[in-house]
Amino acid sequence: MAQTRKRVTYVCKSCGSTNVISDTSAEWDVPTQKWIVVGHYDAAECLRCEQETHLIEVELAPLRLF
Repeated sequence: MAQTRKRVTYVCKSCGSTNVISDTSAEWDVPTQKWIVVGHYDAAECLRCEQETHLIEVELAPLRLF
């Protein structure tokens, strides 16, 4: 039986672009040699509008896993 998983994307409230960034804090993890996100902030910017924005979560079609 195939499983489905909810998928989302975030878009700019002003123009609907998915070309957006959001502020986060990351901590370097020596054992894994990767950045680990430890905090997420409300501030966001649209790279298309080139201004601060609010992000809207939009649900995408489910990804089917077999």
